[in-house]
Amino acid sequence: MPDFTLDARLDSQKLLHARKLTQKLHRDLGVKHLTEIKPHQMDWTALAKAKRDTTRTCTELLESVVDDASETRAAQVEAAFDVVNALTKNLEHEMNHRDAISDRSIRPDPYEHDTTEHGSSLADDGVTWVSGHAEAEPDFALRHDQSMKVWAKPKRREDYSSLTVENYLRATVLGAKTDLESRALIEGSDSAGGFIVPTELETQVQDRLRAKSVAVQAGVRTIRLDSDNLSIAKIVTDPVPAFRNESAAISETDPVFGQLQLVPRSLAMITKVSRELLADGANTASVLYEVMTKSMSSEMDKIILQGTGSAPQPRGILNTSGIGNTALAGALTNYSSLITAQTGILSNDGGPVSAIVMHPRDAGKLAGLTATDGQPLNIPPSLASVPILQTSALQIDAGSGNDESSILLGNFAQCVIGLRSGIEIQVLKERYAENGMFAFVSHMRFDVGVIHPAAFHKVSAVQG
Repeated sequence: MPDFTLDARLDSQKLLHARKLTQKLHRDLGVKHLTEIKPHQMDWTALAKAKRDTTRTCTELLESVVDDASETRAAQVEAAFDVVNALTKNLEHEMNHRDAISDRSIRPDPYEHDTTEHGSSLADDGVTWVSGHAEAEPDFALRHDQSMKVWAKPKRREDYSSLTVENYLRATVLGAKTDLESRALIEGSDSAGGFIVPTELETQVQDRLRAKSVAVQAGVRTIRLDSDNLSIAKIVTDPVPAFRNESAAISETDPVFGQLQLVPRSLAMITKVSRELLADGANTASVLYEVMTKSMSSEMDKIILQGTGSAPQPRGILNTSGIGNTALAGALTNYSSLITAQTGILSNDGGPVSAIVMHPRDAGKLAGLTATDGQPLNIPPSLASVPILQTSALQIDAGSGNDESSILLGNFAQCVIGLRSGIEIQVLKERYAENGMFAFVSHMRFDVGVIHPAAFHKVSAVQG
């Protein structure tokens, strides 16, 4: 995975607004400009702190935009958010890379001997990222740091790289303001009055969904489905080699591979917005896009992690047959159950463990544990290098007391999501017309598959 840094050639106005509106962040990071941050030169503690600081600042910026904010003020906040949000992602990329190579120490400058042209990174948020090397065509499935664009390139009919999803959403309701928007609407219109998102914008949406997904951050890979059914190899049992005498028969073992079918299921929602807000709000289209992708990615996480498998819902990891299970039947008081789960995965050759995923309630409980001397309980060394990711998508009201949850450990690269191409947005102009509102009906199609169940282990019946 390449290193990512903020491009020093960023729009000077955006950097100016970022410095003006995030002075505390600049002081906390000890820099005059955010472009001075070099993630590869930071130790792990500094990386984690910077990630927390930038994430907090992004939230504060969004909350600072009140209903009566002027258009100028909203635009300044949006510009500052773009810069800080890009830095947050760059820090996250560096942390994920070090986890992937199992080395959290400072590393050499990835550009020191690089003479290639730097390419752009996964997400398009109005800020340029630079990476050490151009992205290669994937062989099978995308990692979390790879973009859906690598599959979309051969299918492009027109260059829509300068058209944002936000402007496209606005144009579907209020009409095109530019020739490029007009061509995009004409290309994407259908007979039912809806719009099929052009390929380049579609990949932006899919990458935004994946970037927000905790399961994808944990290591779940993505396959692009070009049909409504795809079969891939699934590990049923590991082969068992055996020594043999000269000329003796080779011992047979159980079948190694089975078949895993990915059949995309539809996930849809309706988002309403007033005509006035969409037309006059300086950042309404951006907020609309953010709300739509955040809601979809949260539901996608819920299904990837704990989908029931009862039609029409895909089956998630927690409900997949063959994964390990340690029943706690009580509250978290130490890390022993997590050690047991990790040991189970490694004993079945399912590792390495790439992440631990839990509800914020359980993460807070772990963080608050204390030793007999009243000091914070140290995490065991074998778990210290494993990222702990939090998502409220996990259930915490299971069990007889309606207070039980599950914690999931695993080598998440052994789970894939199949994303079906063709994200569609239908505009309802009449249904809410009497209230002066439009509605966007959006849907995606995907399925979940676990390639190697032994790569996962859950700690179940965790009580609050």
